[in-house]
Amino acid sequence: MTSAPPLKQTEDSVNDLLSDVDVLANLIGRAFSGQLDSAFGMSVPEWRVLLTLTRHPGLTAAEITNRWAMDKMAISRAIQRLEGDGHIGRDRNPSDRRSYKLSLTASGEALHRKFLPTANKRYRELVSCLTREELANLRGSVEKLIAHAGDTFHGGHSSARRRGRRQAEILRSHAPSRRARLSDRRGAGNDGRQYRARDQLLDDL
Repeated sequence: MTSAPPLKQTEDSVNDLLSDVDVLANLIGRAFSGQLDSAFGMSVPEWRVLLTLTRHPGLTAAEITNRWAMDKMAISRAIQRLEGDGHIGRDRNPSDRRSYKLSLTASGEALHRKFLPTANKRYRELVSCLTREELANLRGSVEKLIAHAGDTFHGGHSSARRRGRRQAEILRSHAPSRRARLSDRRGAGNDGRQYRARDQLLDDL
């Protein structure tokens, strides 16, 4: 009969895992930030706002912040800059006159379309080392951790559970759509064939 590992060894393993998650998050951000800034003059928070409003138009700043579990000021600065550049418009929230519903302007939609092929390429590169089974397992585990963190660190209320689940939805909404990936492949000509196996993995997200 195999004995259970010592408690300290288990705790060290968990600490190492969470540290690795932090490193991975930083590497993902770094993979996008350089190209975003140099080619488009845009920050990662600004791209996340664009991405969110493309898929979920009409959200408030607070709702976008909750979806990404990001610092409120980082999202606020991103929204202010995008609005100042004419990429975002706002309308008073009829259910809460203190807040505004945000949406992309034609300029914001064009900026999103312009960077999307680059983002899709990055997404494919990031997951290309995983098999379909590994990707599915990773997605399930990360979603479970996000939902659990929402419960644990926000009092376990139903609103916190919803917040955790919304944050888990980022895993899906952040991945390129099938239509966008098909557009990439067509634009790549014959070289687009190399994307098909990877895209099959992303279709399972």
